Amino acid sequence: MIETIALIATVFVLLYYYSKIKLSYWKKRGVNGPKPLLFLGNFKDVLLGKECTTDCFQKAYTEFKDEPMVGVYGGHDPLLVLRDLDLIKDVLIKDFNMFAQRTHGSVREIEPLSEQMFRLDAERWRPLRVKLSPFFSSGKLKEMFSLMLDCANTFDNYLEKLAEKGEPVEFRDTAAKFTTDMIAACAFSLNANALTDENSQFRKMGKRALATNIEQFLTDRLREYPFLFKIFGRLFTDHEVVNFFESSMKEAMDYRIQNNINLKDNKRDIKMSNV
Repeated sequence: MIETIALIATVFVLLYYYSKIKLSYWKKRGVNGPKPLLFLGNFKDVLLGKECTTDCFQKAYTEFKDEPMVGVYGGHDPLLVLRDLDLIKDVLIKDFNMFAQRTHGSVREIEPLSEQMFRLDAERWRPLRVKLSPFFSSGKLKEMFSLMLDCANTFDNYLEKLAEKGEPVEFRDTAAKFTTDMIAACAFSLNANALTDENSQFRKMGKRALATNIEQFLTDRLREYPFLFKIFGRLFTDHEVVNFFESSMKEAMDYRIQNNINLKDNKRDIKMSNV
C-alpha cells in the first residue's frame, strides 16, 4: 500500500515538474505573455467551452499592446502571437521556412479526416499545397460558382420560410446547415440537403465530427504527447464518421469517373440515400 502511494506521488511530482518546464518556454526566451495554468496553459476557458481559441488570442493581443510579440500556451504547446508588422512580414515571407510546422501534425492512421493543410507537418504540407493550388485558380472557382449559387438560392428560400413563421431562429444551426450544403456540393459533388431535410445524414455526421465532448477533450490532450496519441488515439476516434466521409468521397469520385462528369456539367446526381 505504501509503495503504491509512493509511486502515485512520484508520478504526480514528475508530471508537475514536466508541466513547469514546458510552461517556461517563453519566459526563458524573454517573451512576455499571460501566466499559464499547469497542464492547461492559457486555454482553460476553451477546454471548458466558455470561449473559442480566437478569444484567447485576442485577449493576449489586447493585454500586451506594447509588446512586439506575445507568448501563450495551448496546453503545453508554445504559441506566438505577433503584433509587430515587420515581424509578421518576416514570418510569412523571409523566414517562412522556420515557421511552416503545424504543431504536432496529424497521424493518418488514427485521424484520416485531419489530413488537411492546417494540421499537416511541414514535410507533408508543402507537396499538398502544390497539388491543391490549381483547384483555387480563377477558372476552377468559376466552375464551382454555379454550385455555390444553387446552395445560396436554397438558403434564401429556407430563410424566407423561416421569416414567414415569425419565430426566433437558432442561427448557428441554420448557418451550419448552409455550410454543410456548400461543402458537400463543392468538395464532394453531393446534394447533402442539410437545409431541406432535418434527417440529412451528411449533417448528422458533420455535427458528430465537430462535437465538443469528453472524447474530443481527451483526444486534444493526447495530441500533446505524440507517443501516447499513437497508442491510445484510436480509442477516441469515431470510426462511423470516418467511414462515412471516406466512403462519400470514394463514391463521388468513382461516380464522376465512370460517368465522365466534371464540375462544368453542373451535375450532382449522387444522393445521400445512396451513400
